[in-house]
Amino acid sequence: MNVRIGPVPEGRPVPNDFAGLSIEMLDGLNRYFGSEQQPNEVLFTLIRQLGPGTFRMGGNSQDEVCWLGSTIAPLPHMCKGSLSRSDFQSYALAFKQTGWPVMVGANLGQNSSAYARRAAVEGMLPAFEQGGLLALEIGNEPDSLSTHRISTNGPAYRPEGYSGSDYAREFSEYRAAFLEDPETRDIPFAGPAVNLFATGWRGSWLGTFLDSVGMANVAIATRHIYAVGGCGGKPVAMTDLLAARTLSNMEAEVRANVSAAAERAAELQISETNSISCGGRKGISDTFSAAAWGLDWMLDLARLGVRRINFHTGNANYAVVQSTLAGNEARPLYYAMHLFAAARNQLFLPLSVESAANVRAYALTGCETCPVNVLVINKDLSAAADVELAIHGVAGRATLMLAKAPALDSPVSEFDYGGQAVDRSTGLMRGAAVRTPVLRDDDGTYRFHLPHAAIALLTIPRSPDEPSETRIDSVELSERTAEIRGVNLALYAQNGPPAYVLGGSRVLMDDVPLKIISANCVSLVVELPGRADDGQHTIAITTGAWATEVLPDIRVRPRTERRNQTLVAGCHKETCR
Repeated sequence: MNVRIGPVPEGRPVPNDFAGLSIEMLDGLNRYFGSEQQPNEVLFTLIRQLGPGTFRMGGNSQDEVCWLGSTIAPLPHMCKGSLSRSDFQSYALAFKQTGWPVMVGANLGQNSSAYARRAAVEGMLPAFEQGGLLALEIGNEPDSLSTHRISTNGPAYRPEGYSGSDYAREFSEYRAAFLEDPETRDIPFAGPAVNLFATGWRGSWLGTFLDSVGMANVAIATRHIYAVGGCGGKPVAMTDLLAARTLSNMEAEVRANVSAAAERAAELQISETNSISCGGRKGISDTFSAAAWGLDWMLDLARLGVRRINFHTGNANYAVVQSTLAGNEARPLYYAMHLFAAARNQLFLPLSVESAANVRAYALTGCETCPVNVLVINKDLSAAADVELAIHGVAGRATLMLAKAPALDSPVSEFDYGGQAVDRSTGLMRGAAVRTPVLRDDDGTYRFHLPHAAIALLTIPRSPDEPSETRIDSVELSERTAEIRGVNLALYAQNGPPAYVLGGSRVLMDDVPLKIISANCVSLVVELPGRADDGQHTIAITTGAWATEVLPDIRVRPRTERRNQTLVAGCHKETCR
């Protein structure tokens, strides 16, 4: 397999908060986040470990659950469950614990803007009074409202023939009602939340919708897409998910929607997506094949110019995290999202791939002098590959991390994630990432073996003298904090709230995990559980998926007057802020 990488970056950087989660409305309180009194701490640790992102609270339940407030639901027979103030408080708790803003779904099934406004005033706004509300998404897949029923023989939410123009009219009615109320006029709206391949709602329809409702009324343009349709017991094979046509079939439609939004100074968010619709498939969506597909899916959508995505999760085969208040399990897509950290804030480099196998590759860098991250994804049903990679203007010693499994249908218990795994009791990634040095041959080629059912992350410095690994230069103490200074200490800049994972990094001092207050690639400020003595300490820093360093006998000294920060090799000013 030959990979040729060009020297000039293309497009815009991958957004730092590109990858997030979509969760059913009632699952927030009952299965995922918990409450202030009983928060799901392990889940919040898992999420912080992924880096910045967004939540979207919606799904089919969005139009089925009714607000328990001062106003009776206009169509009580169309209510399948109830939404209370505690639910909204749970969403706000998730923001406070992770820093992930929340897109909240508004009930369109009740067909009442006044009712939706009361739910916002009485439940949503009080919960988010300290911030964290990304937008209010009006309806969930309105293209299916004329067939959506809460019971087999019950009525549909809209009559047969309900169209895109009908939805645009209702969206405008909701917006007008919210603008009339001083308490709700500043709430950003999102929509149309329509399935990307919905008949009659495709191609140029998004532009038509945005023009109809007016761009001043849409903060975020949203659509939904699943890689493979699986509803109604439709048979699905692993080849359907992994085939090259699965990506190519959606690319033209995504480009059209990205362009339609961009022409109107908007951005496109895929606010609900996953592998196979209607819960996924056992043996596919819960295996290594989903991790390989998921990473490829994220990188391709980012390359096409999508602003954000939200993987739908829940008690299903395609869950990102299988979560209850009694326990949490990271599933295959979680590992894909964790590995995606290598793409955050990075620019794509052009490349070409020559291979008879079903192998995909992406190359990204943060700047002209920054290291290059190359992700090679083997989705072939049987083939391994010997990779020969050539890149212009790069000469440093590379490091290779492999995420792999015995086969594409292997469950997460059989994953080898570079020697690491998520500890179910804490949510933290345990173990040290195994990184193998890869030298550049005299002919300028990097060579490595890519096993079957594997993902490779090759990190290449721009010059022989540039470090690709974490390095600590100093540790300085204050009363209850310490500042660690060095090289490649974090994947991206991020400030609190204090957490055991920040900026994609974790810190242990003398085997004790420390909460990080602020992180960037040259500095980590951490909380100390007690007063630390000056002298020798063992420090372990794990940066993202691949850069784990255990540094024994680091000299810790009292903090002196702070010097002006100077950038060091391996760091770029745009990502160190």
